[in-house]
Amino acid sequence: MTRIRPITLDDAEVLYAVRNRNGIVGNLDPVQWRNWCLNFPFREEFEGVALGWILENEGVAVGSLSNIPMLYDFKGQTLRAAITQAWAVDPEHRSSSLKLMTASYRQPGVDLWIDDSASESVSKILTALKVDRIPSPDYDVPMLWPLRHRTFAAAALRRRAVPAADALACLLGTGMRIAGWARASGRSCPSAQVHPVGRFDNRFDALWEKIRTGPPRLRAVRTSAVLRWRFQKEFNNQSVTILVCEHSGELEGYAILLHHFRAHTGLKVCDVGDLQAVNDNPEVLRDLLLGALNVARDEGADALKLLSGKATKRSVALSLHPYTYHHPFWQLFYKVRDVGLATRLNSADVWDFSHFDTF
Repeated sequence: MTRIRPITLDDAEVLYAVRNRNGIVGNLDPVQWRNWCLNFPFREEFEGVALGWILENEGVAVGSLSNIPMLYDFKGQTLRAAITQAWAVDPEHRSSSLKLMTASYRQPGVDLWIDDSASESVSKILTALKVDRIPSPDYDVPMLWPLRHRTFAAAALRRRAVPAADALACLLGTGMRIAGWARASGRSCPSAQVHPVGRFDNRFDALWEKIRTGPPRLRAVRTSAVLRWRFQKEFNNQSVTILVCEHSGELEGYAILLHHFRAHTGLKVCDVGDLQAVNDNPEVLRDLLLGALNVARDEGADALKLLSGKATKRSVALSLHPYTYHHPFWQLFYKVRDVGLATRLNSADVWDFSHFDTF
């Protein structure tokens, strides 16, 4: 007989074991996970909200679903959201896996439920359950700028199981490099106002106030404290770069770059973890992306990747001529309790969703 119970801080090793044997990519470090939970900046606002749930069979953990509370701002209204992460259940108990999702759906104390990293199987389940898709129509079309063309070409050929991929990569990589120069793909100089900084200081609080009072969007809160907490793991691993655009001593925007090695492709990819500018200023966004490309090259990355469904950001990014591809399944779903709020969120224009919101 299976049952569910809330996750506690003492469950770090349990979560690690469940995720590990179910192949969850990016498995958690138990010590980092505890510290991350203890440093959570919204503890008072989410008092009593669970960290997630454990599925047990005769007292043994056979599944888990993590729950990450986040505050969002929407037209000056503060919304409490719960983001699900890492739905993992042992194969012999997957008939009981919906107990975890039901607990997440029905949890009290939240206004908005989000699943933003659904696997292919989870995507099929949520679609069958008629859970709403986040209305960001291009979020399944990532943008990539190859930086080391031969390595990038070899990975693409291997992924398609092309024979003699490494031998062909030289020819294809050369062609991609020439085509990139011809299209001026990511080739331009950013403003001198774009530069890296070493920490999230109080200038990011002033920037957040400008951003949240700009065009009305549903945005995760991005104070300096939240940014430090959100990217705590990457700072510990020294895999993050903060780029800012500054005018007259004030920040006008920033880009967070996350440096990853993709073992399944053999590529070093620099992800744009967050990209923000006051009033979505296209000049600031363009400068930040050009600065990101320069940093990624200097760090020896094989490619820079941006994932965004926001039209204003995509149009700027597309002007730098990236490669694009379609993700094979939809990953973003949400539920809202209040009917009026559900109506207001049923528009692509109000969402400003990014890698920042995924865990």
